[in-house]
Amino acid sequence: MSYFIQNIQPEKSVWGVPDGVSMLALSGWLGSGARLVYVARDDARMMAMRDGLSRLTPQVETHLFPAWDCLPFDRLSPQGALVGQRVETLARLAEGGAGSGAGAVLLTTVNAVLQRVPPQSYFSERSLVLAAGDSTGPARLCDFLVGQGYLRTDTVRETGEFALRGGILDIYPPGRGAPARLDFFGDELETIRDFDAATQRSGGPQDRLGLHPVAEFQLDEASIERFRTGYRAAFGAMASRDALYDSVTAGRMHPGMEHWLPLFHEELALLTDYCADWQLVLDHEADTAIAARFAQIQDFHGARQEPGDDDPDMAYRPLATDRLYPAEAEAEALLANAVRMMPFAAPPGDEGRDAGGRAGQVIARAGGSGSSVIEEVAEIIAAERKSANRPVLIAVAGEGAAVRIAELLDPHLGAGAAERVTGIDQIRPGGVFIMEWLLESGFQTDSLLVITETDIFGQRLSRPRARRGRGEDFLREVSALEEGDLVVHAEHGIGRYEGLVIINSSGGPHDCLQLVYSGGDKLYLPVENIEMLSRYGSAGTDAQLDKLGGAAWQARVDRKFRGILRALRLCRDRGPAWRDRGCDRRSGVGPGHGQADLRRCRLRQDRSGAARRLCRRHVGLSGGARRADDPSGAPAWPGLHRTLCRVPDHHWRAVPHDTAGGGKGSPRWYRIG
Repeated sequence: MSYFIQNIQPEKSVWGVPDGVSMLALSGWLGSGARLVYVARDDARMMAMRDGLSRLTPQVETHLFPAWDCLPFDRLSPQGALVGQRVETLARLAEGGAGSGAGAVLLTTVNAVLQRVPPQSYFSERSLVLAAGDSTGPARLCDFLVGQGYLRTDTVRETGEFALRGGILDIYPPGRGAPARLDFFGDELETIRDFDAATQRSGGPQDRLGLHPVAEFQLDEASIERFRTGYRAAFGAMASRDALYDSVTAGRMHPGMEHWLPLFHEELALLTDYCADWQLVLDHEADTAIAARFAQIQDFHGARQEPGDDDPDMAYRPLATDRLYPAEAEAEALLANAVRMMPFAAPPGDEGRDAGGRAGQVIARAGGSGSSVIEEVAEIIAAERKSANRPVLIAVAGEGAAVRIAELLDPHLGAGAAERVTGIDQIRPGGVFIMEWLLESGFQTDSLLVITETDIFGQRLSRPRARRGRGEDFLREVSALEEGDLVVHAEHGIGRYEGLVIINSSGGPHDCLQLVYSGGDKLYLPVENIEMLSRYGSAGTDAQLDKLGGAAWQARVDRKFRGILRALRLCRDRGPAWRDRGCDRRSGVGPGHGQADLRRCRLRQDRSGAARRLCRRHVGLSGGARRADDPSGAPAWPGLHRTLCRVPDHHWRAVPHDTAGGGKGSPRWYRIG
């Protein structure tokens, strides 16, 4: 890749590296055996660099280390899957990471590099590598997993869980893409296979399996005693009454306890201590992001020190900022020798450190009609062939865009003139090539011209799916409500919104919406579950409130969807999926047999909410051995199968449910998020 840019070394500031060229520069350095720590200014930039390097240098070992997805000194804990990725990366680096002569890259962010992490000894003492033929035995391995914070369950579905059934042990290690299934013969490990957490079907065999701690700290006896001693020393004897202190003493997890990480370890390290001889490379504007991060840490620390709730159980006692985050002087010394990537041309005197990358061609008619903008792109390609004869690479986001652009260019350049390639090393001078490479904007060097899909068609329009907003957007939704407004809860029906209240639960405060139902019954809904609500009307609207826990609301919902289920049963019995698209004599479906219901059902097939309601609320209505919500009956019921398969990122799970048709505790299949 270095033949497309100027050959420069990673020293001090590197100029002429806009987006895309910076990926080429890193690819060239990695190809020569360099080991780099790339510090992006945010998560989006980190993921963009990962995607780019995976296409440019797929053979290079890449480590990903994201930051916590919570604020400094927060009451919330980071997500478990994210913590698992951090633990996996630290454990691999502690084991040695890349070999001494191999190129490798660690991708991280400003927020992640400016936070202390457990020492390397924490992972070396708590890691285990398994291979076929080991005689550890399932019983001893279960004891090891419990000690590392794994949760024992009946069925493994989430990160950090394990399940033992006879001689088969299922484990979902943190940071791993899929859980692993270990098959023992006695105490001897025979095979290691991946398996699908949704279907529980085994996959391909694996040579080895690395097991690491689930979290960045452990609640063992030594860690608990170390926390208790450190907490009292930092905040005094009265702090022993805090809910956090009580939870740790009892060996229980507590929301946000990760922010007291220094008290669980004798000492902490920095991320760069795991790769001391690796070259630091800072993203463009990373210095600005660093200054903003330090200001944020100080602001939140100061806010936590202000007097708050009088309830001592709710007290928040933050540690000193330098316990979890490095001081500004320490960070400045850490980043003193970092390479800084600059997208601009080199100033006078620094021409030797200019990679030669510049902004791409400006397409005046970008985002206009398809024919006009493609004509301009064809003119740019023709002019390029007459002058510099540089290869022209059109970077697209996916297969569909590649096919579309190729078809649009064929009338102007000739059939097949735009060649599809999978790697940038397949590019030749004078040619036109299309490659899947996710870039926001194009660039050019003396040897290459890159035009992106965004340059041609304009900014992508992100059309959200027809579903409710998630918990992080609750402020916008709640601000649209006024006290007295009527809302509809998905499970309990129509109620009246009476404002936000704070409920002390699980040792911490939670913002909840207070809903009042018929008879004065109250329901407190956590704001993170606000997707359960929809607005019904403003204050003064004439509507009957539902009884909390009553059957009237569910009865109305059942009547609404019973027609759809009846039509789906008819689809199952009388015709395959392709017959339900209209009134067809062969299918036997007509206006008298639920055709209108079928039409409504098809309109809902692209909406995950409708499919989820069909799964969750109408179990047992179809009757017979194969129920509507039974996945085993889906192939015989193609209409419903197609509807359910459109629910993204869910899996089947059998859970007990009390239904009028089946009785309490009878198994029903649900789509569980």
